[in-house]
Amino acid sequence: MRPVVVALSGGALLYLALGLNDMWFLTGFALVPILWLAYTNVPLWQLIVAAVSVWLAGQIYAFQCYASVSPLLILSGLLPLTIAFPLAIVFSRIAQRRASALATLVAFPACWTAFEFL
Repeated sequence: MRPVVVALSGGALLYLALGLNDMWFLTGFALVPILWLAYTNVPLWQLIVAAVSVWLAGQIYAFQCYASVSPLLILSGLLPLTIAFPLAIVFSRIAQRRASALATLVAFPACWTAFEFL
């Protein structure tokens, strides 16, 4: 039940933060639910499904912004980050379990920034 609640709340927060509503201040809180789930003992497959759900729910605004563009073109742009986001979440989980608190603090932002630069 926790992964479903996290996917819904995290997706809604990410949609509001990145979407057309101009609620940029929610960006700092949007990823808190999925990172909280990553640091618990939930099975890895549930974490990955929840992370993909959060990311895709947050990207619904892309279809609203680019309604005249082919949906396949939009999906092809979202696909690399849809794969990278769960990898960054899993990386932060591994860092939390094997590294210090400081490494855990910077694991997700560093990994996500690296993916964004790629």
